Amino acid sequence: MKAKEYMQQAFFLDKRINSLVRQVSNLWDQATSVSQVISDMPHNPSKSTSKLEDRMVDIVDLTDEIKGQAERLKILRKEMMGVVAEIPDPEYQLILQERYFEMLTWEDIACDINRSVRSAQLLHGKALEAVQEILDKK
Repeated sequence: MKAKEYMQQAFFLDKRINSLVRQVSNLWDQATSVSQVISDMPHNPSKSTSKLEDRMVDIVDLTDEIKGQAERLKILRKEMMGVVAEIPDPEYQLILQERYFEMLTWEDIACDINRSVRSAQLLHGKALEAVQEILDKK
């Protein structure tokens, strides 16, 4: 795995978790909304399709998945922080932490390290090379 892909894992996993949370929220909205269907058409009295029940099952399933993914994210971030900590250059460490853990923009990172955006991006490339060296050793 390339260094950038490795470092982006947490970002995409975090986005996936946020998507699942939004899905749970939508299911809650659907489960708690009041809707009434009035029909004079005959229907099967033994058919037990409770939309609320179905939604609650979906909510529980998604909540379990969120918990599992959140635990995975926690472990992944800890592992990634360990890799970043192995980099001898503190400026590289800072750039990687701000970019991949704090999700800061290049402008914010450049401001923090008192450099231009382009310089910050070039240093980022060198920091990723340092990450790649560490990953290759493992």
